[in-house]
Amino acid sequence: MTCVINLFRLLAVWLLLATTAQAYEQALLNLPASDINGKPVAVSQLLGKRPQYIKFWASWCVPCNQQMPHFVEASQHYGDSLAFLSVNIDLNEDRAAVLAMIEKYGMSMPTVQDSDGRLSQAFDLLGTPLHILIDGQGRVVHKGHKVDARLKQRLAMLASSDSYLERVNIVEGQHSSALPVLAQQGLSALYFTATWCDWYLAESRPEQSKNCVQGQQVLKQLLVAYPTLSLQTWVSRLWTELADVADYKQKYQLSSEVLIDKNNAASVRYGVKTLPTLLLFKNGSEVLRIKDFSSYLHVQQQLANRM
Repeated sequence: MTCVINLFRLLAVWLLLATTAQAYEQALLNLPASDINGKPVAVSQLLGKRPQYIKFWASWCVPCNQQMPHFVEASQHYGDSLAFLSVNIDLNEDRAAVLAMIEKYGMSMPTVQDSDGRLSQAFDLLGTPLHILIDGQGRVVHKGHKVDARLKQRLAMLASSDSYLERVNIVEGQHSSALPVLAQQGLSALYFTATWCDWYLAESRPEQSKNCVQGQQVLKQLLVAYPTLSLQTWVSRLWTELADVADYKQKYQLSSEVLIDKNNAASVRYGVKTLPTLLLFKNGSEVLRIKDFSSYLHVQQQLANRM
């Protein structure tokens, strides 16, 4: 009898965990997003109740472009069985680039932008593209970056009402990181960038790539001019590991600490959607936000006006 009772208890716990996981996954689709015109949109209403294929992408991402034809072809082939949604991560993007991508590949499925970064955060986006499959019960049954045999097999199974797929874990990496600690008295600054924005964007976003290089150079000059300025550097976690941070610090001869925004907590907290971005705080409150680093004198003058 004791064994039977324990079995029922284990079953109850398993059902509770499964139900909680599904509720969490469904809640993710109610996070804020916007359409390509910047208007708020409910992702869950766009998807409906059918199984879903969601793809996260950026217009400047090389593999995103390479894999987009598959996404479009899949939507044409499985459109009667599955709901398709394209999610632009809205990082270093503009409306023209997003529209050009949609037109180039004939993306007829709904497209939303991750307007505040919380969708990417919730699905533990570590790199683009990201393919998510969700079954009719709201369980995530596939998460991956490649268009491979595994994705194609699960996609075909998801479209078949007779198939069953195991739920997969959404969170792969460290899903917690501390928020920046700001000085409550005096001046402090946060610098948001990426270890790859200077070289990866060189071809697709040359001006942004140049801005990333200039941003780091401007920072070094500012620290010389304002030695008491408390500065923290936070880098995007996209395609970034500790070895990348070490290489980045060596490249720019940085002695200060560079932190990985492990779960996008810092960028979401401060609404950073462009890299690089410098935020200046006075007594703990934001007083200045700089995205253009083409002129050190201009940046220095903006800071001087807030001091």
